[in-house]
Amino acid sequence: MTKGDIRFDKRVILRNLRSGVITQQEYDRHLNKLKDLNGETDVFEATLSSGRKKVPRGVIENEDEDL
Repeated sequence: MTKGDIRFDKRVILRNLRSGVITQQEYDRHLNKLKDLNGETDVFEATLSSGRKKVPRGVIENEDEDL
């Protein structure tokens, strides 16, 4: 994806596939070109609070569930 090219943006990829802006083959080629960043992540924990009450927190198991 070049800078400014939003055809493969995660937020609009399904719409672009359905409307024919890109083909499944183009999308597959794009995914195959992406660098695997799996080993380059950092794990951290954050606690949010609102005044004296603790705000519930959860773990995101799979960020692709939004698709």
